[in-house]
Amino acid sequence: MGRSSTIKKASRFDVLLLGDSGVGKTSLLMRMMDEKSIELKKTSNTAGPECVVETMLPDTCIRLNICDILGQKCSIHLRTYYKNCQGALLVYDIQNRKSFERVQDWVFTLREEISSELVIALAGNKVDMENNRHVSKEEAIQFATAHNCLFLETSAMSNENVSYTFKAIVLALHNQQEERNKVAKNQVSSNEVDPDPEGRKKKRGRYFFPCSNC
Repeated sequence: MGRSSTIKKASRFDVLLLGDSGVGKTSLLMRMMDEKSIELKKTSNTAGPECVVETMLPDTCIRLNICDILGQKCSIHLRTYYKNCQGALLVYDIQNRKSFERVQDWVFTLREEISSELVIALAGNKVDMENNRHVSKEEAIQFATAHNCLFLETSAMSNENVSYTFKAIVLALHNQQEERNKVAKNQVSSNEVDPDPEGRKKKRGRYFFPCSNC
């Protein structure tokens, strides 16, 4: 039996790929597309900085619509890209401190413009250039932890943590959606609860308890 017959549901998420020009974010995306050892595949191209990838979780097909912002500055014009997204991958170059500062600005902007619960992953790219590092791993971890972001260090050149980064985003988005669905289901169930169970019990009691004159 084919794997497609076991899929119970499908989910779609819009994910932004952000970072200054030259940090290697597009290279990370292309490297992920070329990775054959994981179940990620490029399914289509679009006219513009977007692509679609799919990955499999147990019983679930996840589709990511990834929009590469191409290093543009944060402005009102970018709201058309990110106003409906559910996640973001923010990439900086560990050799370039300004690119790390820009990523921090993006975290604040996205949290304010979209949602405080937006799934955000920080990727410190070009760890193959460790000898020229200008952003420490400890500092990046501290920032990511303080602002509830995923964090990984990557290398598009050596393929370090590339597939794992995208899979971490997929899993975080999926878990967040499952939790929201659970909350919504519980709310529906609570709305269906008898609003006056005690009152009904009292009414039913008239038929079960004999009067004093019986």
